[in-house]
Amino acid sequence: MNNLSIVFFALNFLKMYIQKLFSRAGLLALAVAMIFTSCGPDINELVIPPLENYKIGIPLINGNSGVGFRDLLSEEDLEDLQTDPVTGDLYFTFEDSFDIASTNDLVQAFGSASEDDFFSIDFPDPIPTEIPFLTPISVGFSADVSGGCEGANYCIPLGNDIQDDVTISYLRFERGGLQVDYRATPGDKVVLSISGIESDQGTSITVSETVTSFSTSTITLPLTNVALSLMGNTPTLSISITDADGDPTGFISGVQLTPTNTADRVKLLFGSQQTASLDIPMEEIDTDYLSDVFPEDAQINFKSPTVQFRFNNPIGAGISIDLSENGGIYGENKSGVRAPLNFNSDSTDAIEGTSCSQLINVNPATSFDEVEVTNVFACETADLLNIRPVKIAYAGEASYNLQSGDEVLFSKGAEVKAYFAARIPLYLGFTDMAFESGSTVDFDLTSEIQSINSAILRSEVTNGLPIEGTLKLTTKTSENGTVTSEIFINGGNDNNKLILAAETSADGIVTGPSTNYLETDLTEDQVRAILNAGYVDISFELAADADPSTATPEPVQITADQKMTIEMGILLEGTIDIDF
Repeated sequence: MNNLSIVFFALNFLKMYIQKLFSRAGLLALAVAMIFTSCGPDINELVIPPLENYKIGIPLINGNSGVGFRDLLSEEDLEDLQTDPVTGDLYFTFEDSFDIASTNDLVQAFGSASEDDFFSIDFPDPIPTEIPFLTPISVGFSADVSGGCEGANYCIPLGNDIQDDVTISYLRFERGGLQVDYRATPGDKVVLSISGIESDQGTSITVSETVTSFSTSTITLPLTNVALSLMGNTPTLSISITDADGDPTGFISGVQLTPTNTADRVKLLFGSQQTASLDIPMEEIDTDYLSDVFPEDAQINFKSPTVQFRFNNPIGAGISIDLSENGGIYGENKSGVRAPLNFNSDSTDAIEGTSCSQLINVNPATSFDEVEVTNVFACETADLLNIRPVKIAYAGEASYNLQSGDEVLFSKGAEVKAYFAARIPLYLGFTDMAFESGSTVDFDLTSEIQSINSAILRSEVTNGLPIEGTLKLTTKTSENGTVTSEIFINGGNDNNKLILAAETSADGIVTGPSTNYLETDLTEDQVRAILNAGYVDISFELAADADPSTATPEPVQITADQKMTIEMGILLEGTIDIDF
């Protein structure tokens, strides 16, 4: 039983306790008589008659360590319950995620056939016919072909299947290579070298081979994990064929990328304004988080819960998300009651319900290696959580608006994701809450108690929790065995509550503990059920309400340092049989 110590008198302890009741003088007189008497019974043969009208105290619960709200929850419930290390406030946290859009969605919205085509790079072959090598040939790559590539024989832009006025300003190859078709004499040497790049090998890569036949051949310079930055920089491919004396020789007939090339990072430079939109289909998030803690028929009234939506955007385009379209966004409970969600980027304004909207602007990513995070907060979330939503359904429309000159980064396989996160402080009012704790026991005192004249269950609770309620003991033969008794701790009055809530301010903040003492008469059957029990359940029926005069339970603040201590024991009068 969590933080509740059920203390049992072992039989030997009871015998030692009863032995102390005999006076020293009486035992001394008995010893003297035995010394001067040559015959008589041995001390082990003495028979002590049962003690009548003997009172004994049997402690049941010693709550020295105290019971906090955490002690009332199961291990499963505790997984979601956190404690603020600074304030000691208790709160539940829950998180889920859902997809908004992917790179594939976006590139198709901008006119690409698919993500595979979008990240497949190409350029026109600058060598229209076979030409002789008179000097080394160089090919420069630029985002703006009209500006030229200084010092290069040919200047070409890299492209994909996006619109004509969109050029590639940066890319990193996932796989592929530059291949050059040539014809030369056996023994000649062919060299490819690319400079002005970013790679694991530095800013340049060189490959070479020696010609072995007169037929047209191909040499390939690998580009895996090689990045080309084309803004203010001109990566340049140099091609040379030389004979044994080092003089130019041979012919070149083509320069192109391998057909299977693909990039995993691309930046596009938009030449004109571009607008694209896509639908966010209806999806659902399971939010039935608190059903195990708060039973379905319990009334709950939260104060100031925080429901946050975090949008992670790895794409360099800002997104306007309208969650009023295509069905919108709302929470829904088991009865079909719905509560719409609106948002604000400021958490305080969201709690107060100020300037809330279903239009969310998600900021663009500015780096391939870091997603851009945009946080918004659901407005008036107490209204949402008080209907006990079991799901949040969402749908909407996402739109992208790019201006002329915008440079936008795209990562292959990237997804714009939203994370739903709820922080629900234990600042709430509730009714009809049931908590249960139990422990195995082993009193086994029935043989020592011949008869019971009266028994009083004395109970005292000092409560630092702003929670009131009743307490019941249920005795069983074992944890899953037969129930032998149910004892309500009410002092003989069904309207009495053993657990009185701690005193609170009008805002539900605890100002001081409460103490309550009750005496409950027990029947002989109830006493023997306790003494013979193999397992005892302690059940709490609890409620929290800062203002009982209102129809809705007003919230109180529950913190980790608030404790409730319970002291309980039986004062029993009867006939005790001492059996040494």
